[in-house]
Amino acid sequence: MEPEGKGNSVTEGKGMMEIVNSHEAVHVRNSDLAQSSFSDAKLSLSSFDDVNMQGSTFTNINLGDASFMDGNLSNVSIKNANLTGMKINDAKAPRSSFDDVNMQGSTFTNINLGNASFIDVDLSNVSIKNANLTGMKINDVLVSELIRVYEKHSK
Repeated sequence: MEPEGKGNSVTEGKGMMEIVNSHEAVHVRNSDLAQSSFSDAKLSLSSFDDVNMQGSTFTNINLGDASFMDGNLSNVSIKNANLTGMKINDAKAPRSSFDDVNMQGSTFTNINLGNASFIDVDLSNVSIKNANLTGMKINDVLVSELIRVYEKHSK
């Protein structure tokens, strides 16, 4: 694989690929990147289509305006990340964790987030529609209970 741009390096071998000092958008299709580690990287505008990323970690990363389509994000850990404008469509992401992330303007469509956790996230102006909220808690309060109390008092 040829490195793109000045000062970039791409190394492949023994089932591993390392990309260093790249500032290019990455486009990955039909690939298995399970258990991968992404850190201190700018992957904004990147796309991941039909990619298995199960168990991968993203730390100190910019995924602004990136897209994940039809992929496996189970057990993924995302920490200290910019996810503004990110789109995840038709994906599985159970047991994933989002810690200290900015999700402003992100879109999650047809995604399984069962048993996922969101800690220190910006969820301002979030809209949730047609969702299964069974067991969902915000600050240790069941959302179903909040909705029940709201509906009782809004009549």
